[in-house]
Amino acid sequence: MRADTKDLAGGAILTLIGLYVLFRSLDYSIGTASEMGPGYYPMVVAIVLIVLGLLIAALSLRRSGIIPMPEWRPLAAVLGSVLIFALGIRYLGLMPAVIGCTFACAAGHRGWNPRATAIVAVVMAVSVWLLFSKFLGLTMPALIWPVYIL
Repeated sequence: MRADTKDLAGGAILTLIGLYVLFRSLDYSIGTASEMGPGYYPMVVAIVLIVLGLLIAALSLRRSGIIPMPEWRPLAAVLGSVLIFALGIRYLGLMPAVIGCTFACAAGHRGWNPRATAIVAVVMAVSVWLLFSKFLGLTMPALIWPVYIL
């Protein structure tokens, strides 16, 4: 019986990411469970990721499958939305970055509705601004005006 290559590859990728994070977390102070250092939480998450990756890879050996071709539109939309957010938050402010990120990500769906996306984007932008600026007290400008790009 052939292994499910999609799950085998996915489990291997999760395991490799977990190992990388585990070794990077050792650069920081781990501490104890009662007094956690900055490397404690990344170490725990890395161990969980390694265990899940090995479990997925082991279970994939019991069934067969194929690796499907990725859909490029959603992939490009998600990667583009991260880029839009990263550039937008620096040059435009928090709210335009969230709105641009929401529109870019929603555009990856074949039947996306611009009107519904606009409503979700505005609600998300206001919610994120309230959460970070008002409740958590982080200083992030909601809008940078006038806009200076580069």
